[in-house]
Amino acid sequence: MSDSPPLYDDASSTVDAGDPLSLGGFGGASEPDGVFWPTRCDHPYQYVCDSYQPLAGCRCDPTRPRGPEDCGGVRKTRCSEFRVRDPKFSYDPLSMDVGYVDCVCVPEDAASPAECGGFGQYVCNADINVFRDCHCDPERPRDPAACSKPEDFFCFAHEIESTDVADCQCGTGDTEAACPKDTIHRFACQSYDPPYGCLCQYIGIK
Repeated sequence: MSDSPPLYDDASSTVDAGDPLSLGGFGGASEPDGVFWPTRCDHPYQYVCDSYQPLAGCRCDPTRPRGPEDCGGVRKTRCSEFRVRDPKFSYDPLSMDVGYVDCVCVPEDAASPAECGGFGQYVCNADINVFRDCHCDPERPRDPAACSKPEDFFCFAHEIESTDVADCQCGTGDTEAACPKDTIHRFACQSYDPPYGCLCQYIGIK
C-alpha cells in the first residue's frame, strides 16, 4: 500500500460498506450512496482500499499503474483478488476490464511461455480465460517429454485469444486404452502431435 496521500479526502465514506462481491457479482446488496467507488478515480487500477470485505479506507493512488499497458500487459500485472465496481453502472460480467483494482506491475513476471525453460513451466492466474500475473516455475515439467508418460502431461489453464497454455503437471492424463469404447465416453487430447493432455470424457447417454 502506498504512503502517498489520497486524491480525495472523503475516503472514509466507505466505512461499513457492503461486501464488494455478492453472489458472484460486483457490489454488495446494501452499499450506502456515499461509498467511494473506483469510478471516482481517473484509472480504476489506481483504486486501493484498506479493506475490501467490507470496503473501508478506499482512495486513489496515483503511483499505481493506470492500466496493464503501464506494466507491459496483463500478464505482468497483479491486482486485488476482489473485483469492485460501482453498482449504479451497467457492466458486462464477462468483461476482462471491469472491476480490477489495487493493481501493481510485477516486472519479474513472464509475458510469454518462451521466457521459461519450457512451456510447461508457465504458471498464471487465469481469470475469464485471460492470463494474468504469470511467472515461470522451474519445479513444473518443461514439456510432455519431462513426464514418464508424455500423454500424462496436462495443462489446466487455456487462454481464449491465444494458443498458450499454463499450469501444467504430470500424472493427470488418461490413456486411450483405458477409455471405454462405447457411445457415452470420448477420448480427447489437448494436443495430438505430440499427444498430451488426454482425458477420457463422459459425455452422457446418446
